[in-house]
Amino acid sequence: MKIIAFIKRQITVNNWKDACFLLLKLLFVVFLINELYDEIQYQICLFKIEKSDIALMVLKRLFFAVLVCAMWPYVTRLKKTGRIVLCIITIIILWINGSILGIFFVDGPYWGKVVDAETGEPIAGANVVGQWTVKSWFLWSGGDRQDLRETTTNKNGWFFLPIGRTVMFYPLSILDYTYIYVYKPGYDSRPPLMDNCWTEDDEKKRGMTRREYRDKYSDMKKFYPNTITLYRALSYEEQREVLKLDFDIDGEEYNRVLKYRIINMIETIEKEKTRLRKFIKVD
Repeated sequence: MKIIAFIKRQITVNNWKDACFLLLKLLFVVFLINELYDEIQYQICLFKIEKSDIALMVLKRLFFAVLVCAMWPYVTRLKKTGRIVLCIITIIILWINGSILGIFFVDGPYWGKVVDAETGEPIAGANVVGQWTVKSWFLWSGGDRQDLRETTTNKNGWFFLPIGRTVMFYPLSILDYTYIYVYKPGYDSRPPLMDNCWTEDDEKKRGMTRREYRDKYSDMKKFYPNTITLYRALSYEEQREVLKLDFDIDGEEYNRVLKYRIINMIETIEKEKTRLRKFIKVD
């Protein structure tokens, strides 16, 4: 009965402020359900790997959850001034290194449009993958934790990449995006790869050198509509080079397990490899 009464209190709307808070609560519930589902899938994949340090990974997540639950009663007892100060501190930490409590790191969102470089037409059904790595402010080296997120462009070429996030015990670090990968069969990828097989004749046909071609690809920006242009891979050699796209998932086993989050991209590449094997050998 206490649970039912608690739920009723949370969804009761008496004024516009309650309505705004209800919307935030619903967004939080959706986010929490998504995180729980994602965590269950992650643990299932971990159990399939031999000699995985599963207990440590589970404890890290449980510690974060317990820490938040332990702090919540004290937060609710704070007066208005105390809550404002806590919110300001949280926002400052989130702005400095993109983390909550220096444990839960987030980065993003990234969104934009994928278009044909020659015609400007939107490219529908392109796979977009974001890869993040925790980096130390002191050594600026990759941490022992990464994250991968995936989405697909709609019929108008637009995409919205889910926010990168992970749990780490590196307070003086930041979750930084490594690459934003884009792949569509028949096109070059992002980052570009098909120019690896170009000869001088190919550069003349394209009207640009390999360096000029690479310079066309700029970094992605947060909170800003990015435009990604893809050139068509015209020859089988170019299409073969694109299929060498590597997500560079290294480090501990629990990093490599993250590939389950980009299953659509991996399946698309494997299907294209199968198609091209009829004509050429794909490494």
